[in-house]
Amino acid sequence: MEKKGIEATITCRPSRSSLAAMGIFIILTLLTFSPQFNLFFSLGRPKTVVANYFGFKFTSPTGEERVHKYKCTSDPEVPPDSPVMKKLVGRGKKKISETLGFCVNFRDCIFSLVNHQGIPTQSLTAMKDDPTVYQLSCTWVQQIKKDDADMLNFFKIFLNRLMERGGLVQVGFGKHFDPSRSRDIKEAQCWPGYATSLNNYQSGVLFTVNPTNKFVMEKSAYDVIKGKRGGNTKENIAKELNARGVMTIYNRKIYRIEEVSYDHSPKDVFLLKEKNMTREISYIDYYKEKYNVTINDHDQPLLVHVNEKTMQKIFLIPETCMLTGITDELKAKNSREMRDILFANAETKYKRIETYFDHLLNHEKCKQMMEQWKVTIVNKPLQINAVQLHPGSILINKGQKIDLARTPEFDREIKNLMDMPQLSKWAVFYPRRFKKEAEALLRDLQNCLRDFKYPCSPPRRVEIENDRIETWKASIDSTLKGQEGIS
Repeated sequence: MEKKGIEATITCRPSRSSLAAMGIFIILTLLTFSPQFNLFFSLGRPKTVVANYFGFKFTSPTGEERVHKYKCTSDPEVPPDSPVMKKLVGRGKKKISETLGFCVNFRDCIFSLVNHQGIPTQSLTAMKDDPTVYQLSCTWVQQIKKDDADMLNFFKIFLNRLMERGGLVQVGFGKHFDPSRSRDIKEAQCWPGYATSLNNYQSGVLFTVNPTNKFVMEKSAYDVIKGKRGGNTKENIAKELNARGVMTIYNRKIYRIEEVSYDHSPKDVFLLKEKNMTREISYIDYYKEKYNVTINDHDQPLLVHVNEKTMQKIFLIPETCMLTGITDELKAKNSREMRDILFANAETKYKRIETYFDHLLNHEKCKQMMEQWKVTIVNKPLQINAVQLHPGSILINKGQKIDLARTPEFDREIKNLMDMPQLSKWAVFYPRRFKKEAEALLRDLQNCLRDFKYPCSPPRRVEIENDRIETWKASIDSTLKGQEGIS
């Protein structure tokens, strides 16, 4: 196999730290091969790469991936994203399911596994304080394609509900934690959890699973409030509690504290809506009736959480709120455990991912849900055919060549400081759709070269139409033949 190429010598001081500091992170080896070889696989050794991507599988008897979308409209007309429409679709779903069977509502849409054209119109009211009667119609729109945004929405709803059925507690966006597998450490509990993310790809919807952790301390927000003495007490309390996460002991939900309100106390009353009546009740009585929790300090201030969707304020009792998160003090008291938890190796993380799938696939409520939806999660990660590229060689002073495949740690091979010959002709290739990223990379590289006074002329920029291997090869061949601006 004939090889033609370009060699560029970049010299610097010998230690790896100084190599990194100079920003010389990229070594380009441009090779062209004779046509009888498959270019992709001749670049290195073929490998099968396991990626952190998992899929979904339909379990209907035919195995077909058919999800149908229905659009709901009302008369009088209301906006599709309005609370009124959401309420109407939620109330009308029961009647719609009598025609479609199992179905899922999402905003003003219904997702179903069957195609049906004759869904009866319903007469519904949306809000208790609004007597308006709406005519709700539900019409078939299309069969959703696997790369459609609605298929992504369908699987997002499925996965979130599946984790909820499995007893995982959602905290924030895309993170779910398992309190049943909590680990006790000094002055806290560590909840194992999983950060999931879904996206659409050519092969369909895939999701990633990354292990994470949530620390729930034995210290409550009330302990912080009562523990602060001297100085500006309110200011010190706000500094420690504002923007802090807390977990309520009665339902294990996580809230973010926006402020500590000294104008409110558990003795305050609010209007509680129950079925067809509304009554006044104090926080003290409400917590006792609803959760059988006794509030001891009736004069403590209340914590304020703001619902991001509705912007409604929610008041919490400090006695019932345990602090979450990790502090330097907690790290110091659990240094050994923290190393195991925060710096787990790849094998440990993968076992955590296996635990995630075992839990959901074997949980009784999850199995019932997957049978109803005719969908399951695939616990085998995506496998990709790839190539392990040859790392190439580094040329240093006096013609010395270091083969990085044999000597990846090459500090000892360098005996003397190297000179800095000028790099006068070189090129950077990039696909057209990554032009913005290429420009940013070149700016950073030029700044590094300028800061270290490295003699280097501006590169020739070669924009490639797409990122196919054939296009890369043709562009590199064309540039090499001209040799203009290239060394």
